[in-house]
Amino acid sequence: MALRQGRRGSGPPTEDHRTWEEFPDANSAHFRSRRLAPVPQRARIVLSGMDVDRVNFAEETETICVSKYGLSVRTSYNLALGQELSIRAKDKSRVAQFQVVWVGKPNTPGDGRVGME
Repeated sequence: MALRQGRRGSGPPTEDHRTWEEFPDANSAHFRSRRLAPVPQRARIVLSGMDVDRVNFAEETETICVSKYGLSVRTSYNLALGQELSIRAKDKSRVAQFQVVWVGKPNTPGDGRVGME
């Protein structure tokens, strides 16, 4: 959880951390005003790697949002921050490597979702 200085350097530091529920929807004014907003895009992919229990897996799933710097996907496996995974578009042979940078908390709307760069 990062701390940042208050507005224009005055005031106490504030938390710069959001839960999935607090994160703006990709269609919200917050993202429409940003140049590199994530785009809601569903694409069938094959996600593969090793879960937190050190079990190799390959799972057919889908993307949720895609941006220039990363994507979010649905998964039924327990994954950890910093973990490296491979993603292949279901109908393509090209494979890309990604690192997990966000994991949805259990029993929240983000459960079963991960963000990767």
